Amino acid sequence: MGLGLTGLGSIWLTQQSLQPIQRNLQQLQQFTVDASHELRSPLTAVKIEVDGLRSDVADLLPVDRHRIEVISKGIEQIRYLVEDLLLLTRLDVNLGSQERQPIAIDEILEDLLELLESQAQKRQITLNSKLLSHVCVNGDRTQLPRLFRNLLDNALKYTPSGGTITVTMDRVKGAVNVKIIDTGVGIAEAHLPLVFDRFWQADIDGAGDRGGLGLGLAIAQSIARSHQGEIRVDSQLNRGSCFHVKLPLA
Repeated sequence: MGLGLTGLGSIWLTQQSLQPIQRNLQQLQQFTVDASHELRSPLTAVKIEVDGLRSDVADLLPVDRHRIEVISKGIEQIRYLVEDLLLLTRLDVNLGSQERQPIAIDEILEDLLELLESQAQKRQITLNSKLLSHVCVNGDRTQLPRLFRNLLDNALKYTPSGGTITVTMDRVKGAVNVKIIDTGVGIAEAHLPLVFDRFWQADIDGAGDRGGLGLGLAIAQSIARSHQGEIRVDSQLNRGSCFHVKLPLA
């Protein structure tokens, strides 16, 4: 009896000690949502003004045109950061769209591959696919394309000219498994546990600045989890990577 009471007391004390942490986390999440919303309006206003200046470039000196382009790119980067942080926070607190409907994963992938084909051709990267037909999951029509777009963007970013990106699908025990395989620079084994961390980016010798904010894979993972799915990666340095996305079938 005494041991039982001691155990219950320990559980109660643990719950009490966690409450301040939970409150702080909720406050931080709410701050991120509020700050993101508040930043949208001034960013939009600045973007409109800069776009107006860009339309009058004929009257500007070359050095001024360059400065305006730098400012414009900076604004876009901040805007993407705000939108990404807002999406991540919504996914964290389950504030994303709760509307789930059957969505054909093969159609999402076909559309994305078609969209990215010209970009791949410019980089001399070959896009291959081996997709199944009429494979549906219950999901969010906005978030699922974002998941796979982020993975494909990542593959394009780290695959050098002359490389290949292959997308495959197969059914596995009531789920669909999508693989995005690239012949890119790969990821060191020591870095694999960090791949889905927010703001983490691979520091690859000779890779140069590949842009991005280090949130794409974190967003992909959060979307997969919000759909009761999972995402993982296999990779070898200088040989390429394979991202696996597993989602339950509708």
